[in-house]
Amino acid sequence: MSLDADAEAKIIDAIYRGACDSVELSRAIALIAEYFESPGVLLGELDQAQPERQFAIGARTIDQEYFARYAEHAELDPAPRAFAALAVGTASITDRMFSESFLRRNVFLNEFLLPRGVDGALACPLLSESGRFALIAVQQGVNRRSYDDDDIARVERLAPHMMRALQLRRLFLQSEQRSKVLESIVDRNKTGMVGLRGDGPALFVNRAARAVAAARDGLGLDRQGRLVAADRAA
Repeated sequence: MSLDADAEAKIIDAIYRGACDSVELSRAIALIAEYFESPGVLLGELDQAQPERQFAIGARTIDQEYFARYAEHAELDPAPRAFAALAVGTASITDRMFSESFLRRNVFLNEFLLPRGVDGALACPLLSESGRFALIAVQQGVNRRSYDDDDIARVERLAPHMMRALQLRRLFLQSEQRSKVLESIVDRNKTGMVGLRGDGPALFVNRAARAVAAARDGLGLDRQGRLVAADRAA
C-alpha cells in the first residue's frame, strides 16, 4: 500500500468513527492536517432550520481563540462564498479562485491570515441542501509549496466519505435525541422500571426504581444497576 493510500485509509477510518464519536472526528481532522502538511484544518456545518445541529471542528492553529477572532473578521473573508458556489464534492484552491491582484489587496488575507502563517486554502463543499451547508477547508502555510491538482484530487477522494459520515452523524444525533426523550418519559413514570439486556449492566433505572432500592425494604440495586434481594429472607 502506498504512503498516500495508507494515510487516507487511516483518515477514512477515523472519519466514520467520528460519525458517532466527536473525539474520533477531531482525530480525523488532525490526521487531515498532518496529511496535507497544513497549519490548520476546519470541518464545519451550518443548518438554518436546526441551528442547534451546527458545529465547527478545527485542528492545529484553528482553536477556540481562532474561532473567536475569526468571528470579528468573518464578513471580510471572501472564501466561504466562493467555495459555496462550487459543486458538492468539488475542491479548489484560493489561488485559482481569486486573482493575484485581488489577493494582494485583500484585507482578510493580509491582516488576519498572513500574521497566522496562512496564505491560502484548499477547500471542498460537502453538503448543500435544505438550508444545510458543510465544508472542509485545509489552510496553506506560507512556507509550504502551493497546493496543486494532486492535492485537489486527494481532498476529492476523501470528500465522499466525509459526506456519508456527516449524514450518519445527523442520524446518530437524531437517534440519541429520541433516546433521551424516551429516557425522560420512563424516568418520570411513577412505576419502578429497570431495563435489562442479558447478563450485562442495566440499560436504565428510573427514578421510582431507585427510590424503591433506597428504601431498603427487600429490594436493592447492585453495582450494575440490576435488581437484587436486599434481604434474602424477604
